Amino acid sequence: MYLSRIYIENYRSIKKLDLRFISGKNIIIGRNNAGKSNIIKAIDLVLGENSPDYNKSENITDSDFFTVYGNKSSEIIIWCELTRLPHEDLDYEELSKCYGYYVWIENGDKRRIKNSSAPDKLNEIFSKVIQDDLPRANKLYINPKPGGGTPLENEIGNMYSFAYGFRATLDEDGKVDKEIRLFYRENDSSDWIMSFKAPFRNELLQSAIIPSFRDPRTQLRISQWGWYGKLMKHLTQGYEANDELKVALSTVNRVAGEIFSGISEKIEQSSVAVAFPGTKLHFQFNTENRTDLYKSCVLYVDDGYKSQLTEKGSGIQSAVIIGLFNYFTQFVNVKSSALLCIEEPELYLHPHARRVINNKLSDFLNGNRNQVILSTHSSEFINAPDSMQIILVRKVENETIANRIEIRKIQNLLIDNNQNEIFFADKVILCEGFDQYIIRMIADGLFPGKMDEFNVSVLSVKGKDQIKQMSKHLTDLQIECYVLADFDFLLRDKSEDRKQFGEVPAHESIRELGNGYFCQSYLFGTNGNSILGRIDKLRNSFKAKFPELFYTAKRLSDIPNCTEKSQIEELLADLRSHGICILSGQIEDLFVNQNDFHGNKLELTDVYTTKQKLNDGSGVSGLFCTDEIMEFLSHVFDEPLIEGNSTEEEIPF
Repeated sequence: MYLSRIYIENYRSIKKLDLRFISGKNIIIGRNNAGKSNIIKAIDLVLGENSPDYNKSENITDSDFFTVYGNKSSEIIIWCELTRLPHEDLDYEELSKCYGYYVWIENGDKRRIKNSSAPDKLNEIFSKVIQDDLPRANKLYINPKPGGGTPLENEIGNMYSFAYGFRATLDEDGKVDKEIRLFYRENDSSDWIMSFKAPFRNELLQSAIIPSFRDPRTQLRISQWGWYGKLMKHLTQGYEANDELKVALSTVNRVAGEIFSGISEKIEQSSVAVAFPGTKLHFQFNTENRTDLYKSCVLYVDDGYKSQLTEKGSGIQSAVIIGLFNYFTQFVNVKSSALLCIEEPELYLHPHARRVINNKLSDFLNGNRNQVILSTHSSEFINAPDSMQIILVRKVENETIANRIEIRKIQNLLIDNNQNEIFFADKVILCEGFDQYIIRMIADGLFPGKMDEFNVSVLSVKGKDQIKQMSKHLTDLQIECYVLADFDFLLRDKSEDRKQFGEVPAHESIRELGNGYFCQSYLFGTNGNSILGRIDKLRNSFKAKFPELFYTAKRLSDIPNCTEKSQIEELLADLRSHGICILSGQIEDLFVNQNDFHGNKLELTDVYTTKQKLNDGSGVSGLFCTDEIMEFLSHVFDEPLIEGNSTEEEIPF
């Protein structure tokens, strides 16, 4: 069982959000205050250990209702949909401890809620179909316990999709009413059977929520309903009747009585009445012989200094809680799956410790039997071989929106944590290879601080054939994507025609980026189709006139003076000024001194040598021909281009 969908309306910063999860690891990323925590809180509200509709619980207050420009909504809807794994058994032993419930029937048959109505019309369903208003003939009792009513196993045994619908309403007097109902169906195409209560939740999917504020007292609170209480009861089961333990507890209480006897007498004889007349005080340690002795257990950690877990650092607290929950799911809660939600697991941790925590989360997945949903600002939690989905959350016009992508689609392009930072960027520049370092050097020299100020990352995709794929994924995530490539990206393609001109490498061209890319608002917008048509016309004209140069030209200077050459120059300038930089040559041609790199291709050693020269005081403009890159970056940074031969010292930033 795993959380496959959450639908949220009017909760905190979320006006409306419909989000799908996978059964492995789901990573929620985004800027501060984008709404990541509100997604986790919504999950906790419905699937956490506390009852969502418990009236005495202040899990919903008037401040939780979505408000924009002073207009407060009066209804919150949260829908959590669970998908049962194939061949997964339900834990009827645990379910038998739950209360029974009624489902809605008409003429002896279960009345179903249309698939299309849930969760979109959940408010109407809750308002129109109320258990107390229905006659007995329209209600069927489902009983998890033996005897009376329809047996639970008969009712849900063949159900593979479950959902919890939660609604909170706010009246004019500020009173909050809450209700939660259980829904289930055979499969994704079936309509929903609706109950009027939600008598079980953790019995289907055991959950643990670790908020950004680590508080082991809360997260490891011992109760008969929570996972930690169940774990401690399991570990101590059978020891209550142990004679040696009874003697030890009796000794502790006797010694405590001797220690506090004098204090008790002084208090009782004083003029201050601390109790009713005729009553006595007994100070003792919490070791009374009882069957729930496990509730008095206190967890200590010895990492060279023995102290309670509450006194340890956030990293140890996170590792211990994750480890204990993992143990619980493997050895106690062995039948049902588990969900672990954790906010910002990287808090107060150095990079190595972050990777340790990430490995523990991966171990917890247990072959995707369990599920992890986490929010993070750290790229360490993205670099993993697990089945993983990235959910990018951002706030647009005071509303939280989200886009998602499965990491397996681009995992071969991301080989280290530095590249993973693109998911935290607002803008990404795609390039072919080591030119990613050259771009950064020029940007830092000509536009100091702008890369970080505008939240820009540079990603090498290791060749032109990957540019289209990565640009599509970034566009799907609504991350602005800019391109920098060598001159041959404009013309050469994979056509078989190239073979007549020798061993010409094949690769994708700028044309492959497609209409969807060119029409992005930060590039050409509504003029995208026009510019793409212009590219096609020029490519076709040039290929017809210079078929060999179409495949072999590496620089604009390789082309003889002609109308097409002038048109290419104009096109390259137009592309640069709109965020697509096709160089007039190769990246190596940017070096002022062609002896600054070895061989014909830029190598990593050349990057180090160039960086050393910059560190020794050389200016960027003394090392590189920067005009094309400057024009390109001016658009990326939304900076007006300074006329003339500006150097990095002359740019007034």
